Parts: sequence; structure tokens; C-alpha cells
Amino acid sequence: MKRKSSKKRLQQKMSKYQLRQRKNGNYYIVDEEGNNIFEEYLLPETNTEEEAWKQAKLTIQTTQNFNRTHPERVIMEHAEEKQMRIGKRIQGGFRKK
Repeated sequence: MKRKSSKKRLQQKMSKYQLRQRKNGNYYIVDEEGNNIFEEYLLPETNTEEEAWKQAKLTIQTTQNFNRTHPERVIMEHAEEKQMRIGKRIQGGFRKK
């Protein structure tokens, strides 16, 4: 039951991930381009499917947290569009009394 819920949560976020198994019996997860996602984080391949999905979930959460807290995040986003949205919120909030 736990394996299915971990796999389901992961697939909802990134539906292109697939579980693969090597000839030696180790499991790993690949993205839509066929890259082993464990290699990016220097994680070992796992012995069970459940462990592989848990590690995949951890790598996705780590990536999301890094992208959320990265110091150059504002530079990476469209700063002008963001300023326009903020300006519209401020103007709309003060006029709706």
C-alpha cells in the first residue's frame, strides 16, 4: 500500500518518471529523457521498488526546495511580469473599499 501511494504522489508531480531494474536486481528511476535521477544526487540504486520511489520523491522535493529558496530565483523568473501582477494587486486592493 505504501509503495502505491508514494508512486502515485510522485507520478502526479512528474508523470514521466519510470522505474527500471538492472540485471543485478537494483532499481532506479529515469526521467522522460531517460536520465537516471539518482546519479544527479549521487544516490545509490536501491534493492526494492519502494525504496526507489522514496528516493525519487526525495530528489524531487530537494529540487523543489532548492528552486524555491535559490538566491537568484528572482533573476530566473520574469521580473517585469511579477512587478505588474504586484502592482495590479496593490491598485485593486486600495480601490475596492
